[in-house]
Parts: sequence; structure tokens; C-alpha cells
Amino acid sequence: MEFENGTSKAIGTQNLHIDGTLYNVTFTATDTVAEQVYGTFSGTFDFDPIQAHEAAIDAVNFELNKVGATGVGAEGSVAVPFFWVGFDSERGVDPQIEYVFVFETIQGEVQTGGNKIWVKIEGATDSELYNFGQGVWADFTPVPSPLPPGCWVVV
Repeated sequence: MEFENGTSKAIGTQNLHIDGTLYNVTFTATDTVAEQVYGTFSGTFDFDPIQAHEAAIDAVNFELNKVGATGVGAEGSVAVPFFWVGFDSERGVDPQIEYVFVFETIQGEVQTGGNKIWVKIEGATDSELYNFGQGVWADFTPVPSPLPPGCWVVV
């Protein structure tokens, strides 16, 4: 995980393994809308099948929790305790936004007080924010393979 100049604000991570593919992940500024990340409505999303966005969120949360990040955002922007990931719930019909927050926890349960932990909120999705909601997005970029398909490395 990469942090902004000695802060606990995560700005991204390199080579995050998600379902057999490596991704570089960057967090956007707080004034970013979905169209800037996924293109015009209804968007082109990073993961297929659509359930794969859950694995992506889990992988990012694992890394954020592992390093103790308390906020996310683009370099030079305000740190916020949440990020969004878009996904297509009905193949071009119903784009959705998944909310991910950092909560105060005690012994792994979401409560007030205690340590902070990044968690995905089940059922916290929204289809109306595609063109209107501004926030921090986790933007996933696949890392190109260093070798052409079918090549073997002998060690």
C-alpha cells in the first residue's frame, strides 16, 4: 500500500492479486464521479463476472486493514473514510455502486470505539449516483503480463 507523505492516507497499491490477475489500484479525489472512472452510462466495469467486484473489495480491504490505513484518496486530496466500487448488476441495465467504509470496531464487530477496520457494508448499493455522486473511487488497472501467453519461465 502506498501512503501520502508519512500520513495514514492510502493513495493506492501495486500488484494486488485478485482472482488470478494483478491490479494496480489508485484512489481518486473526492470530487470524482463514476463517469470519470467507468465511462459514460452505463459504464464499462473492471470485473466480470459481476460477483468478482466482491473479491476486489475484499482484497483492497485486506490491504488497508493490514497496514492500518485510516483514510483513502488521491495524492493532494482530502482523506476520507470510505471508497466506492462500481459494478453492473444486470449487464448494462442497472449499474450499481458499492460503498466501503472504515468503522470503529471492538473485537472485529462494528461498534463505536476501539480499533478501525475497513468493511464492506452488505446491501449498501445505489444505482442513482452514477452521474451525480461525487466521492473516492478505487480505480483498478490490470498489470500487463511480462511474458506473452504460453511462455514458460525455467528457473
